[in-house]
Amino acid sequence: MPERITVNHIIEINNLTPDTRHLSPEAQRELAAQIAASPVFERAPRLRSFLIYIVDRASSGKLDELSEQHIGYEVFQRDSDYDTTTDTIVRSSARQLRAKLIEYYAGQGASSDWVLEIPKGGYLPRFHPRLVISAAIPTVAPSDPPSRKANYWPWVSLGLALALLAVLVRSLLPASPETPFSVLCLEGNRRLKVLVADAGLVLYTGLTGRTPSLQEYVDHKLPPPAWWPDDQPAAHFFEILADRRNTDWAGVASLTAIYRAHPDAVARIEPRHPKLFHLREMAGENLLLLGGANSIPWALQFERDLNFQHLTGPTFLNRSPRPGEPKEYLPNDRHGLRGRGYVRISVHPLGHGAGRAIHVSGSSWIATEMGLRFLTDPKNGAVLTSQLGENWRRPEATMELMIETEAVESSPGAAKLVAWRFTYPPQRYTN
Repeated sequence: MPERITVNHIIEINNLTPDTRHLSPEAQRELAAQIAASPVFERAPRLRSFLIYIVDRASSGKLDELSEQHIGYEVFQRDSDYDTTTDTIVRSSARQLRAKLIEYYAGQGASSDWVLEIPKGGYLPRFHPRLVISAAIPTVAPSDPPSRKANYWPWVSLGLALALLAVLVRSLLPASPETPFSVLCLEGNRRLKVLVADAGLVLYTGLTGRTPSLQEYVDHKLPPPAWWPDDQPAAHFFEILADRRNTDWAGVASLTAIYRAHPDAVARIEPRHPKLFHLREMAGENLLLLGGANSIPWALQFERDLNFQHLTGPTFLNRSPRPGEPKEYLPNDRHGLRGRGYVRISVHPLGHGAGRAIHVSGSSWIATEMGLRFLTDPKNGAVLTSQLGENWRRPEATMELMIETEAVESSPGAAKLVAWRFTYPPQRYTN
């Protein structure tokens, strides 16, 4: 696989293999057949076909056939051009299939070495060793399967009542004020995936002095450094770093700032760990990356062509300084404890109708948090307009913002815009 992935073709990327964790394609299909033949699926023939179909296409590398349109045509006998916005058979069946898988692993599959799951937001099956996600799967003794005669109607009624209550509460909430964040990340009622930093990867780069390639990261391979003692269990230690899905406080604080600024948009915001993400998932959605390339390898795909580059360490390189600008932006905030820091916010249009990628990369964890605070502050919309003009709001605008931050006793202080780059092709909007 080539090192560089072109973001203009993210919808067509199919050469990143699913996270099979060394489970062969034949074994994937065998596991799916075993699950489909279990009593859980005895009275659900369409869900059996659904499961067999998506595992067969994924294990064969035919990821372009895992779209809602393809599944509706192949599995549910819809017309090839049926309207997926009005016919939700695939989405509703996917919810039922996920519930069936949970039921299977709570009973007959409780002792299975591998767990098959279908992450929300798509139809790409994932296979995980039981050790990785066993805590997330409810387990009961195989001899005590859930009763099929249980009365679910009280729970269904309760769920409907809670859903109606949620709709009512949401309708009564005042609309959030416009902020740079709402303009850049939430325009047009798009969904937003938020990639938080991988704390295990930060530890790895700190220990080894190297940043793994995107392919190594996708394949869950973090090789030990040459200086690692031969008599130490290196493989086990680095396998733990490769599998853990931890994040840092900056991600938590940033998400909190987003939710507080835009409570009416919470349902459209999906936090995601970088290990559970692929660029091919981006279809008309926006993407927000909260961290540098040392914590989110996907950031490398948006870093190379920028003027304010943040490749390693806390320093930002200014590749083409303008009069009065330094060649480098050097923080003195002592890892975010106290003093001046910097955060770069870059905005990348992903092509017509394909949304944006917004990357917030700070010299420290607190600088990253302050970059999000800058975006969610309503008054900073006027700041951007005064410096860049109204066109910064347009979906095809490309921007780089360099923000200077001030940390006060490990807490956020002031943040101000000190430099920027901005391009916008107005000819695309002529009548």
